[in-house]
Amino acid sequence: MVDIHIGFFRAKAVGEYFDLKRFYKDFRYWLIAEGYCGPDTTNFPERYFYLSETQKDGKEFYVWWRPKKGLGVFSGALKTAKGVQFYKALKINMIGQKFKDAEIMHQGKKIKVSKGTFEVIIHSYLHFGMPEWETGNNFEKAVFDLFWKRVYKKSIETYKNEALKDMYKVQAHLKKVMDMESWKPEGKTFEPHFGLPEIEF
Repeated sequence: MVDIHIGFFRAKAVGEYFDLKRFYKDFRYWLIAEGYCGPDTTNFPERYFYLSETQKDGKEFYVWWRPKKGLGVFSGALKTAKGVQFYKALKINMIGQKFKDAEIMHQGKKIKVSKGTFEVIIHSYLHFGMPEWETGNNFEKAVFDLFWKRVYKKSIETYKNEALKDMYKVQAHLKKVMDMESWKPEGKTFEPHFGLPEIEF
């Protein structure tokens, strides 16, 4: 399998108040709406989860999500080549440190939240397998080199652009969600986001 890196996005806040359950659910619904997984996906969609808690430092947790979405099958023009499935894949890492339960007043209501350092790091990849006939006879290997450079390259560039558009969607959505005023009392704002430039397609 081959992974081609498309881009990355990072958002981090230090000492802020969060509704972590709300963030989790909102992001999950976004991934379902975008076709990265279904509403019935079991154990959605943790690949890895770690949690520790001490009385002094509070909670520390790591959540890894690895959703992917099919882009299409490219079969090429050779009879000996089987179709190659392309995916756009997201590597989502969420990190929480020194989190403690808290209560705040917001718009006249008392709400339960958590306070600590929260960071979301997302990398976007184009994920696909190599054609099976790459390991064929010498003639097929020679044809593969030419075919890959000319034909598959065009498909890869097309799919990379699609994956990049999705990465901009992810970035815009998380900026909106993480900056929602209902998640924190008025005061310090989030650190600047790092990642894709501010352009539109």
